[in-house]
Amino acid sequence: MRLSVRLRHDFTVTDADRLLAAARRVHREPHPGGTQQDAVRAVTCAAHAAGAGWAVR
Repeated sequence: MRLSVRLRHDFTVTDADRLLAAARRVHREPHPGGTQQDAVRAVTCAAHAAGAGWAVR
């Protein structure tokens, strides 16, 4: 048997710069050899940040 679950989360971004900075910081955790510029290229918008499945720390 297969079961698929889709979840949707709606939220309001009040500080986009903080959201992107946090997403880039979290992106670098499993990539310790990566640079800040690598994270900037990987996380370019709120959709990338939200798709990472994390919460702002």
